[in-house]
Amino acid sequence: MIIMYSERLMNNLYVLYSSSSSNTYLFVGNKVILVDPGLNSKEILETWLGNIGFSFNEIDYVFLTHAHADHFVSVQYLKNSEVWCSRNAEQYLLTKDRFMTASAWFNNEYFPSELNVFKEGQVFDIGSFKLEVINLPGHSSDGVGFYDKKNKILVSGDTLFQGSCGRYDLANSNKDKLRESLVKLTALEYTLLLSGHGPVYNASEIKQKQNITQILDMFF
Repeated sequence: MIIMYSERLMNNLYVLYSSSSSNTYLFVGNKVILVDPGLNSKEILETWLGNIGFSFNEIDYVFLTHAHADHFVSVQYLKNSEVWCSRNAEQYLLTKDRFMTASAWFNNEYFPSELNVFKEGQVFDIGSFKLEVINLPGHSSDGVGFYDKKNKILVSGDTLFQGSCGRYDLANSNKDKLRESLVKLTALEYTLLLSGHGPVYNASEIKQKQNITQILDMFF
């Protein structure tokens, strides 16, 4: 049984949780950005967007935090959107690498082919939000996150969760790189952690830094 839950996090920011998929986030401004459409069915994604007031055709950008199948398969329903990912993610997707994308685990045969590539430091300013691209390898070699300094938001993908971090025993994982990415995140000031799985973590900047410190002590 698939368990779903959706939530409005703040003005123009929404999340869809699903037990069969990554978390999916929607940022609304003068453009509309969907982060990690996940492994949701067409009906689930369409219903959630419709409840917020959007259709597939109104999503301007799809951002992928990394090219694991549970984060990207539902791209196939967003045919009019620009899809953005890292350079390594582009390579895995264009070569339909079932190993590096964990597609074999999810019986996935779909791979997006029309891709745009992020550059670290690139900023997407949609008025309500200004998302800066941050390279975050470790859980996967192609991982990225997005940081909104003004709104104090960090989209961490599967790099960082509340109380844990991404696994590093996969084909393109690297424990040392993951540690470096976590240390990198300690320099950022944010109060809202939007992770790839699990609950959104809303806490003070001090508690967010403590979260990473505790994870580093626990796993590294």
